[in-house]
Amino acid sequence: MNKYQEFEFIDIKTNKLREHTCNPDELCSDFETNDLPYTFNPVFFNKEVFSKYKMDREKYYLDSHHIEEKNEWILRYFKTDDEEQIFIQLQDLSFIPPKEQHYWKSFNEPPSSKMSYDAIKNFILAEWTEPNELIQLKNNLRNFPKCKIDGDELNIWEEPPIENQHNLDNLNYVKLGTKNEWEDEIQTLHLNVIAGFNTKTIKLIARKMECYEKGNGSLKLLTVCLNKLKDIPSSEVEQIMDPLFELNYYRSKVISHTTGEKYPEENLQINFKRLIKNLNTSISFLSNIIKAGFFNFEEDDGSSD
Repeated sequence: MNKYQEFEFIDIKTNKLREHTCNPDELCSDFETNDLPYTFNPVFFNKEVFSKYKMDREKYYLDSHHIEEKNEWILRYFKTDDEEQIFIQLQDLSFIPPKEQHYWKSFNEPPSSKMSYDAIKNFILAEWTEPNELIQLKNNLRNFPKCKIDGDELNIWEEPPIENQHNLDNLNYVKLGTKNEWEDEIQTLHLNVIAGFNTKTIKLIARKMECYEKGNGSLKLLTVCLNKLKDIPSSEVEQIMDPLFELNYYRSKVISHTTGEKYPEENLQINFKRLIKNLNTSISFLSNIIKAGFFNFEEDDGSSD
């Protein structure tokens, strides 16, 4: 097998489709004048190229811009506006092993989509872009504040100690749109977000606020507590709790396949992206409420006689 594979792409210099090696010695920079293609020519691939990496999370790490075989190699990619294709700089393909290059070559195709706005800013203009909603959600979760009750700092939410492919680092967007992939990402999202809520702390807050009802789970108890806060409008409580209940519904009713509930009618990629956006808003709003001290209690505050 050749050390460097040839890939098909639109040559920036000629605006014509051509096939050329990714060997760095046979490419040129924008400071050189010759007939060789630029190192940064975008090479397009069908999104199905992700399938191999999403099937083995223990071996590979995948985020919104990188694919990595852990401790071996890393490859940066950019998305098209419709997310049906991705593209990679020609020279970057030389950084992965020949066998991996051969795999990528099987998904190589001419561009059929436009570059996304973020890709244009990153790839062409070399400008910084705002972190996407998924990255923001992970950051908000990992910086989730504590409340103070009876002199102790307690967690309402904390990152679960998951030491496998379903940990928070491996949570990713749905890229292929298959039911199996959607289920896998919903499972990972649920294991991290919903399972992270501390039922013991939420019960304690409910008792302090005199709204504890036996039999209610953590989400229902949290809803009751939020609704008791006079300074928090009901619309904000809904923005916090609705995405959490939606995620819980998908996990317990749809993925379980025991209740006959159907998959969402909307495109599963769009569905998951919307859910991530709403969850990010949810966690952000809840964090602000905790930071403002609404769930802080001194030893005698809110306790019953």
